[in-house]
Amino acid sequence: MVIKKGIKFEVFKFFVSTFFIFIITILIIPPVSHASINNEDTLPPSSPTNLAFVSYSKTLSWDVSKTNEDGTPLEDLAGYKVYYGIESSKYKVSYDVKNVTTYPVDNLPDGRIYCFAVIAYDTSKNESEHSNETCIKKMPSQYTLNINKNGTNIGIVTSSPEGINCGSDCDEVYYPGTSIILIATPDTGTVFDGWSGGGCLGKGQCVLTINADTTVTATFNAEEKKETKEEPLQPRKPSEAIFAVQVGSFRNASYAKALATKLYEKGYKAYITHSVTKEDERLYKVCIGKFSDKEKAKSLSKKIQKTEGLETFVTLSCD
Repeated sequence: MVIKKGIKFEVFKFFVSTFFIFIITILIIPPVSHASINNEDTLPPSSPTNLAFVSYSKTLSWDVSKTNEDGTPLEDLAGYKVYYGIESSKYKVSYDVKNVTTYPVDNLPDGRIYCFAVIAYDTSKNESEHSNETCIKKMPSQYTLNINKNGTNIGIVTSSPEGINCGSDCDEVYYPGTSIILIATPDTGTVFDGWSGGGCLGKGQCVLTINADTTVTATFNAEEKKETKEEPLQPRKPSEAIFAVQVGSFRNASYAKALATKLYEKGYKAYITHSVTKEDERLYKVCIGKFSDKEKAKSLSKKIQKTEGLETFVTLSCD
């Protein structure tokens, strides 16, 4: 009887052990086996490198991520995210730019400092650490004002505010909304014949506001010279007195011609006579009018003094 009871106990003990092993097999082994089959990717890409701002294109640029964090080849790169904020290392905004290595930043508001960093991510959504940081001050776009000079002669175009001195410096860049005044100064023997382009016309100052690349043309041409003819002296009777208004006397004929031409253009019938001094020098006189009535000559003399600011006098000897 004792032997039978012992045998029954051993059978019961074997049954309990087998059942316990079965339960352990069901609850534990399948999950472990399942995990080993899935082999889930938890390895992130390495950080992007050489993040920089390209000023001429107003874009961020960085190098392609080619390895995982542990240095193994990166075969499942999915894209990049750009982070930025207005303080260093404090990024409040991010953009998923997909699988590209540039990002334009021209759409950001002007006049502020922005700091950027980039991360890479793979198809399993593993993300790298941030790249190096780059910070920029976002400035408004600038536009170019170009001055062309046209015509047969030359002159100089300057600007206010300073920048254009054309001359030699005929291009300048300005921020949008800048108001520019252009001034044309002809050289000797040249006249300014007007503006074209940039909304400027006429011969006065050119005033424009820069909101795009703009070209303005200034035209200079040779001055049209008007010949002043010397009136031939008419013989007169000794008893006949002829009065004239003398407005200038020069040893240089060109000075006399310049003054006579200026007065002629203002409507005065100016003419030139000449005489020889005691020192045997030729003297060129600029005179206006021939009057038999001295009072009329005096009246004209006073008028010229007042309107033209010249020293004049009435003379009998303007011949």
